[in-house]
Amino acid sequence: MSLTDAQWARIEPYSRRRTPKRGGRWRDHHRVIDTIAFKFQTGSQWVHLPERYGNWRGVYNRLRVWGVDGTWAWVCGRVPSCRRVPGSGPTRS
Repeated sequence: MSLTDAQWARIEPYSRRRTPKRGGRWRDHHRVIDTIAFKFQTGSQWVHLPERYGNWRGVYNRLRVWGVDGTWAWVCGRVPSCRRVPGSGPTRS
């Protein structure tokens, strides 16, 4: 699953506020959300994500942070096809 332009338009303004002000730069939020969606739709293990999605650790860590701070629930509230991660954070495959 890749976010449609309409879905991305609903969450993009908020995503700018989710970028850390200090430290390294985060990868594009849109691409990370597409990667998370692919992982849950296919049931793939994190370590077996295709190379085109980049390093799985970065995506996993972002989802973990977003699960704890409520960002992922917020995203899923605006994208109807989003799969919620059970509990307060993601489960590890």
